Amino acid sequence: MSFAFLGAAPLAQFFAARVEGGLPAIMLALAPLYLLGAIGLFSTSRSGAAETGTPSNASGGRLQALLRERSILGAWAAATTVLFGFVSFHAGVQALDADLKMDIQMLRLIGLPPLLLTFAAAPLTRHFGALATAQLGLLLAALSLGLAVAGTPKVLMLAGMLLSAGVAVAIPGLIATIAGRATNTNRGLALSVYTFTLFLGASIAPPIAQALAAIGTIPLFILPIAMLLLGTLSLAVGRSKPSGT
Repeated sequence: MSFAFLGAAPLAQFFAARVEGGLPAIMLALAPLYLLGAIGLFSTSRSGAAETGTPSNASGGRLQALLRERSILGAWAAATTVLFGFVSFHAGVQALDADLKMDIQMLRLIGLPPLLLTFAAAPLTRHFGALATAQLGLLLAALSLGLAVAGTPKVLMLAGMLLSAGVAVAIPGLIATIAGRATNTNRGLALSVYTFTLFLGASIAPPIAQALAAIGTIPLFILPIAMLLLGTLSLAVGRSKPSGT
């Protein structure tokens, strides 16, 4: 699942750049796919719908229990930084395209194969632990953005590959961290909040990246580097034992 939504990011940009007719044509082309996806989910989920219900009045207690788990709070905070760095890099490079004179489409596609590392996250998690796997991904993403400060096309290509690899490892590591520290009753809520924080970072990244790109490459990449490092530190506070099982 992580590979699916991460791989959609570069593929969607590649697709949109080649569709003639602007945004209306893009929406009309994608609408049938969303409809087919909805029908497929409906047909496959009906059989298990009766087995997964939980009392809605227990949501407040579940949230309070999650707020007492430092490891989950740290993972939520770290999740905000992952796609913030990923989207900032691509949005920033696109804003600098006139100065860099590089093939933006190639940069997007070259970052697609490293996303296959999502499939390596499970054995990494079993061997090193979920927290260490997530921290490894965040540090690799920060390192890649540090290389991108150089601002040359070849270095940016390398940075894009390493950034994709870091994100591909960090996201499954964060999911495993949260799923492992949450209880059976609040795991769904914990992952829902995680998803919100993950895409919150992705949503605020483009306008910030465009504003920083007007200043230069160094401010553009320093901010996501700092956030990724803070995200790594926020995971460190979660190395204590979980309070519930």
